[in-house]
Amino acid sequence: MPRGSHDLVKEHPTMTWRENLRTALVREPSLISLTLRWFGWMVALAIVLLAAAPAVNLQNAPIVLAVTAGQLVLMSAYPRFLRKHQPKSISSIAHILWPTMDAMIALWSISVTGGWDSPFYHFAVTVVLAPSLRFGLAGALISSTLFSLCFLVIVKYTAEGFSPAFVASGQAEPDLVSSPLNPLMIGLYAAFLGEVLKKLQREMERSKRLAAENERARMARDIHDGVSQTLFMLSMSLETGQVLAEKENASKTAEHLRNITPVAQKALLELRNAMHSVEPLADGKQSLAEALHQLARDYRSATGLNITCNAVEQLEGTPELASELFRMAQEALSNACQHSQGRDIVVELSKHHLAIVDNGTGFNRSEIKPGRGLNNLEKRAMDCGVEYTIKSGDTGTRVTFKWSEDTK
Repeated sequence: MPRGSHDLVKEHPTMTWRENLRTALVREPSLISLTLRWFGWMVALAIVLLAAAPAVNLQNAPIVLAVTAGQLVLMSAYPRFLRKHQPKSISSIAHILWPTMDAMIALWSISVTGGWDSPFYHFAVTVVLAPSLRFGLAGALISSTLFSLCFLVIVKYTAEGFSPAFVASGQAEPDLVSSPLNPLMIGLYAAFLGEVLKKLQREMERSKRLAAENERARMARDIHDGVSQTLFMLSMSLETGQVLAEKENASKTAEHLRNITPVAQKALLELRNAMHSVEPLADGKQSLAEALHQLARDYRSATGLNITCNAVEQLEGTPELASELFRMAQEALSNACQHSQGRDIVVELSKHHLAIVDNGTGFNRSEIKPGRGLNNLEKRAMDCGVEYTIKSGDTGTRVTFKWSEDTK
């Protein structure tokens, strides 16, 4: 069923309705299957109104039209009105409940309206769309095979009086051969469309991410030679003033400068964080090892700490994973610089392993309230399927990220 489809058609106020619709279909392919189900129902309605099927096939058509219309209304209303009000016991099985109910009603609609000449065949055959769009080739093969088998069973046991599947000579009607193939063809096309839509969705997400990084890069260029250099000079001046004050025995001034200096350093670190762009990483133009070496140099320059980077091997993973790992390394390194009170920090990188290690005072996680930095790390790691651990003690803190070859 569509998830949040009512929000998708209002993606952005400046987008045209065509762009909003395209975005909605790419993000929620099941809208396509639902639309085609309604189209199949309208074909059945037209056949019934025009009496374009044998009269005996139309005897139960009104009740079938009512039941199937009610089903489609429920399916259409589910994402916007029903999902948030359904019991938790149903929420856990909704992804199984809807397809099962859908298939049963589809096959029932054919069975009670004669099977072979049923006006609901086009409505029923579209039941293979949703599993094909969602599960690809496997969904297409399984759903179309089951539908065709059930259809042939229904035709075999069609009651007397319905238009037969075999002519008087005992030979099969030509459509008896093609009808079971229709679900397979529809399913295969839907599976192909589903793969295309998934790729488009990934490209849309990547485009948004790159747009944000391009804007970040533009801002970085604008402020690099201005605010960044000013903060750096301010930090150096404060440290120099602190030394001079201590030489002149101005203890209060020295203490004041000692308290202000970390504030300037923190502001410089936060500015450097904002300026770093992952665009080259996302484009594959820069390796994660190169980006981490640059990050270590920038932080070493900003803080005066001994920050080194040991990138033993190149990363095994996608550019998207490299971008996320860089952001997590950036967050962990910033935390170490600001809170560890250590002088030595090492960034380690191997094929499936990234770690930020400091020789600070450490901390007890059970005794502190997780701040924004730790929460950001945990959320980022969870979102991209990376294992995240922190080990901290009197000799320092080690933040580790691990991933497998199939991590996206």
